[in-house]
Amino acid sequence: MKITATLNIANQSFSGVKKHVEHDKKINHSNKSIDYEKTQFNQTKEILNSDDLNKIKKERYQDQFEKYNASQKKSRHISKMFKNVNEFVKSKEKTNSFDKTGVATFGNKQNQDELLDGKSPDEVKNILIAESKGMAEYADHFNERHQFIKVARYTTNVDESTPHIHMQMIPLGRTAKGKPSMSLNAALKAEYQYQTGSSITDTRKALSWFREQEDNALVSSVSKELGKDYSLTRTNEHVQDFDAYKKIKERLDDKTEENKRQAKILKFHETEMSKSKDRAIEFIARHQPTHKVPISAKVQEPHEVQTAQGFKEHKMTSASYLFQSAMEIVQKYAKLTVEKIKKWEKSLQDRQKQLDKREQEISQREKNLKQVEKSLNERQTRLNEYEKGIDQYKEKLVGKAVEIGNFEQAKKTNNTSMSSLSKLAKDKLGPLTEIYNEQQRSRESAERYANQLKKREQEREMEEYRRQQERGGR
Repeated sequence: MKITATLNIANQSFSGVKKHVEHDKKINHSNKSIDYEKTQFNQTKEILNSDDLNKIKKERYQDQFEKYNASQKKSRHISKMFKNVNEFVKSKEKTNSFDKTGVATFGNKQNQDELLDGKSPDEVKNILIAESKGMAEYADHFNERHQFIKVARYTTNVDESTPHIHMQMIPLGRTAKGKPSMSLNAALKAEYQYQTGSSITDTRKALSWFREQEDNALVSSVSKELGKDYSLTRTNEHVQDFDAYKKIKERLDDKTEENKRQAKILKFHETEMSKSKDRAIEFIARHQPTHKVPISAKVQEPHEVQTAQGFKEHKMTSASYLFQSAMEIVQKYAKLTVEKIKKWEKSLQDRQKQLDKREQEISQREKNLKQVEKSLNERQTRLNEYEKGIDQYKEKLVGKAVEIGNFEQAKKTNNTSMSSLSKLAKDKLGPLTEIYNEQQRSRESAERYANQLKKREQEREMEEYRRQQERGGR
């Protein structure tokens, strides 16, 4: 009996499809043909564990890793050095993944339907178990058949329309210069030369040769478990489940670059959001250090933001809450600032009124001083007239003494002081003398009072200027 078999290998890490191929019910699968009652017959096995894979990486890439780090260290590019071989290998997975995903399919939907048609539940169960076991046997002996391609893990699927097996495959080829390569083509060329003794440059021929071997091995292994005499045939048919797998992979490949770009943008926004949250928390801590987050399931006893624990609690809250809290503080301080400005304006207005009042008082005092000055000038004029009258009175007395021939009396009168004469003339000019003395005292008192007012006003102006300077500094 003729039956088809197909092995396809994709340059995609097995870790990306591992959960899907194991048909976990908790995961939303795009393939709706999965019969979960048959999933129990699937088999999963780990042939090479993580330690084995790390050993392969170390054996193949340790020298390159050490040379690279030595070169970076010599160039003082310490930040570009890798911590271990795994990091170094991951950095090289830009175009080729370290492991590949292989899918080997036995037959097609028509073959499977014919095989199960008219069978009892127990017979169906036995057939599915045999198919699963046959594919598992095929994978278990894969590493014995090949030197430069290894299977690390596999999962059989007999719960879909066509039985198939998913495999994690590790290519172990080298470049033309002998360096370790993750390329499947390099591994196929090495495998071809290892088994045939001849080199090959056409990778398509190498892949065709490899598939021919593996497809026959798969048919042989499954046929043995089924007790059937199947032989491999080639057709243009493609199984539905594998078509679905290829379509999914194509969509994933198409979206790889877009996903990377979106991930980069998302990471940038996450970083910027984290920085914005830090700035908001610092603002809150500076202006309201006692601020606390609301009580929640995560935070039963909130701490003040000025503490380390309080900072962490604020960091865990949403950005919208932090920005709202910061805005409330801004509004509060804006309100206080407006009130402060209004008070300051009122204070300035009150001081302006005081200055206006003082200016009016000074103006009135100046007016009064001018009146006093006018009065003093008038008194000065009268005093001058008084002195003139004294001189005339003195001349008159001397003249009379000369007329009567009393020269001794005339001489004595001429030598008499003004104060003495004022006493002699007191009856006639006495009131003027008192006025003169009073005017002298008033003039001196007015001058002292004016000087005091001027000094006080200067002191007030200096004090007002000093206060304005202090307010401007704040």
